[in-house]
Amino acid sequence: MIKRQIRKFTLRGIGDKIEQDVQETFHGFDSETQKREVGQYSGNAMLDMVDYIYEHFDEFCLLLDASYGTRFHTGN
Repeated sequence: MIKRQIRKFTLRGIGDKIEQDVQETFHGFDSETQKREVGQYSGNAMLDMVDYIYEHFDEFCLLLDASYGTRFHTGN
């Protein structure tokens, strides 16, 4: 059970998913909107990632505190 939770909440997997969602949405904007909104849009995406971490804080603590010496510690 714990191993499945760790796999589900790997930092790399979460980052990839959020990045994919952000990129798909951003590239759907016209070029003028992209130029005008890029700073605010990327800042909001970072805040969304922090919100996600806090919503799943116990799982992230488990990753950070208990993964030393495992493949999850190195991200491989």
